[in-house]
Amino acid sequence: MRISVIVPTIGRASLARTLESLLNQTCSADEIIVEQDFDQAGPAITRNNGARRAHGDVLLFVDDDCVAAPNWIERMRAAFENPAVIAASGAVLYRGNVEDVRERAVQNPDALWFMGANCGVRRNTFWKLGGFPEKYLVYEDKALALACWERGYLVARVPLAHVYHEPSFWNPSMAKKFSNNLAWWVDLARDYDIWADKNNPPPIWGGIVLMPRDFGAFFKHLFNFTDEFHRLRARLLFNQRINLWRRAIKNRKLLI
Repeated sequence: MRISVIVPTIGRASLARTLESLLNQTCSADEIIVEQDFDQAGPAITRNNGARRAHGDVLLFVDDDCVAAPNWIERMRAAFENPAVIAASGAVLYRGNVEDVRERAVQNPDALWFMGANCGVRRNTFWKLGGFPEKYLVYEDKALALACWERGYLVARVPLAHVYHEPSFWNPSMAKKFSNNLAWWVDLARDYDIWADKNNPPPIWGGIVLMPRDFGAFFKHLFNFTDEFHRLRARLLFNQRINLWRRAIKNRKLLI
């Protein structure tokens, strides 16, 4: 089995650490492809461009702000020894001590979420599905996984295949970004069966617009509005609802 590792990059300084970790694996990749996003085309297009240059039977993806554990390739490769496995999701953790940062923006310790930062797909099936859907600016990884689940393909969880993400700090820009990102669930609901993923169902109860399961969190942060951290979290949750309403109405996609 030949393994191709694809690293999309926007030119982060952390890319050097990513490549160093990939060159110091217990099981070497057959090729490592670094794909530069020169035109800010987005992760889906950049990953697909890298995949077009790959020759491996299995494509592994890791981002340029992640460091792979020494046995990452070995453990991801082992998942594909089962011929029924079409894709695999690894764990995304944070570098350093969890106490160092008050809030984490990206984490996937149990490999429940199929994340482009740590995943793998058989190359033939990857192109059969059309690769990462390029119309998605975010959640292109979730869209690819949903396409697999809709077709009954086996997507394996590999929680012991770790990559370590650079720390992320909450600030107004981060809150705005994540508020906008969540609205893409409307597009996912339009294009895919979003309940096909039994391990990690969509973050909605009672419909895309309502999402009452987060109401408690919103009021908890709102009541601590004098603290900057809680203020940012309340703003995030509020803006998410507004953006979901806007996108749902625009797309005429209301799920109740």
